[in-house]
Amino acid sequence: MKIKCILAFLIISLHVQKVSAQVFNILPYPNKLETTTKGQFDLNTTIEIATTITDPMVTPTIQLLKENLKQYHKISPIGKTKFEIYLDNSITNKEGYTLSIASNKIILKGNNAIGVFYGVQTFLQLAEQFKKTKLIPAVFIEDAPALSYRGLMLDVSRHFFPIDFVKKLVDIMAMQKMNNLHMHLTDDQGWRIEIKKYPKLTKVGGYRNGTIIGKFPGDGNTNQRYGGFYTQAELKDLVKYAATKFINIVPEIEMPGHASAAIAAYPALSTFESEKKVQETWGVFEDVFSPTEYTFNFLQDVLDEVLAIFPSPVIHIGGDECPKEAWKRSVFCQDLMKQKGIKDEHALQSYFIQRIEKYINSKGRQIIGWDEILEGGLAPNAKVMSWRGEAGGIEAAKQHHDVIMTPIDYCYFNFYQSTNPKDSIAWGGFLPLSKVYNYNPMPKGLNELDATYIKGIQANLWTEYVTNVKLAEYMLFPRSIAFAEVAWTKQKPGFDHFVKRLVPYLSQLKANDIHYSTQLFDIKIKSKLNAQKTGFTLQATGVASPAELIYEMSGKPLTIKSPKLIAPLTVSTSATISIGALFENTVVNEVHAEFTINKATTATILNTSTPDPAYNQSGAQGWSNGIIGSSNRFNDGEWLGFNGKPFETVMQFNKTETLQNVQCMLSKKVDDLVVEGFVV
Repeated sequence: MKIKCILAFLIISLHVQKVSAQVFNILPYPNKLETTTKGQFDLNTTIEIATTITDPMVTPTIQLLKENLKQYHKISPIGKTKFEIYLDNSITNKEGYTLSIASNKIILKGNNAIGVFYGVQTFLQLAEQFKKTKLIPAVFIEDAPALSYRGLMLDVSRHFFPIDFVKKLVDIMAMQKMNNLHMHLTDDQGWRIEIKKYPKLTKVGGYRNGTIIGKFPGDGNTNQRYGGFYTQAELKDLVKYAATKFINIVPEIEMPGHASAAIAAYPALSTFESEKKVQETWGVFEDVFSPTEYTFNFLQDVLDEVLAIFPSPVIHIGGDECPKEAWKRSVFCQDLMKQKGIKDEHALQSYFIQRIEKYINSKGRQIIGWDEILEGGLAPNAKVMSWRGEAGGIEAAKQHHDVIMTPIDYCYFNFYQSTNPKDSIAWGGFLPLSKVYNYNPMPKGLNELDATYIKGIQANLWTEYVTNVKLAEYMLFPRSIAFAEVAWTKQKPGFDHFVKRLVPYLSQLKANDIHYSTQLFDIKIKSKLNAQKTGFTLQATGVASPAELIYEMSGKPLTIKSPKLIAPLTVSTSATISIGALFENTVVNEVHAEFTINKATTATILNTSTPDPAYNQSGAQGWSNGIIGSSNRFNDGEWLGFNGKPFETVMQFNKTETLQNVQCMLSKKVDDLVVEGFVV
């Protein structure tokens, strides 16, 4: 599986803050980049690659460099210019490198093979940016990652993805200097890894007899058998492939909860044996592994085969969302707790995790789990992934356990990334590109020593509603690119600078047949009552400059020939307005604003209760700004939300008005809503 390791260069007018005269399109951005006065390196010349490195891990990287340089000019044993590659142990970070580009020579130094690989990735991006002139400005780059663990999780249990797609994902991760791919291999809805000692795990647990339709709780069931799994040979090949790009594959085997698929295959693993099934819907299910010797022996057998496939120093054991009701009702569990002096079911989960940890430690590996493994006491050597916010990570760091931060608000790529009501179904929440980029992975409240235990960050793509490869790509890109810069760059140059570099990269994603999201071009519409109070002035903003925004009135469909939105529009009558952004001569995004002009729209809002921060984007004027909110997306910026709290607003009309009918758009029924004597 190969992917083009180049960047296509595109010039597009952007609405961004001023940046330096020369922006280098490197993603993620280097920690130190200085232009020098040593001229320009001419790609249109014979180049000699010179190195004394004997490490075989460097060989594929040099071959990659040669293949890419051939498109510019000849590679020769004796060239007019040299590309020299060295190992330099004075570079203290094992993933660090320096890249010096002058008119007659390029010198790349890495601490080891990893640093050399990352340095080549940076050079290839520069070479493609300046492909047209074939003259790379002289620069000096000194670079190393901010965080040692830079991860991405792909849930293959809820929906299964072919191994070729996983390799494609590895390719892009390598270009972005990410180094850990976490594969969520087992859950209630499917078991995806071949275990030879227990063939029913895939024969039975690898398939479900249907899947809910639409958003949970669903509008029916497909009633179609669905599933799949990876053979051990496929996974070993994946591990080998990823290693050439310095990416570690972290396997996850869920326990003691999220175990329905395994229990369906082997019901004796359950606290209460009865007819079981692989789950066809989403959520948390009560049936979990029973802490019997049979279960522990079974899991040890499974882990033996997992460890033989994956050389990862850490093995993910899940540990999240484990209901305790079955354990509370189980005579065996209650007797075990008395026998072992276990005070409650949370401590019983800790006992379960510690048993597994002891076994994995005996094999020379360590466990990592979601932050629920803190409950009842953290296993002695466990690492923690903090997903329910940052509190679990902070607590684990204070206990001097290694932590990977993955808080749901910033790192869950199964959340919506656009307010467009036509966006595909997502789990919930709202995580736009800008919020991903502005995440600060170092939580407050840690002293200098405790902060050293924050080892990295990880983005997660849960796939309940991600049913195919194209949709997975749409949810991942370009958010994962922003996330890579958060993980790598110590002092990020800012979101506008990032966008300036990202836009050319979109063409590279397209060249590699990646179906990326155009949320980058999302358009925000704001309306303001005009001075005469006869209508509204409509302002549309987005990444694209006004020259790239187009519009149509009265619901007419947008085309590339639609008029440009150069100046704000004036709206004085009820109308539907469509506004879109143009990118590469294509309408990549469009929004529709339905305006209703009535007596309330010209009123002044004097006072209103404060909405919940998540539903207050339009401010008090949202009560009467003329824009109708989406009926199926309450995060579109046009809804005011109070989450069950009483609310009040006061409007002042410009003149005495006779009101015959009062309507209030509500997302759900509200009791006792009173509007100046009118009961709605």
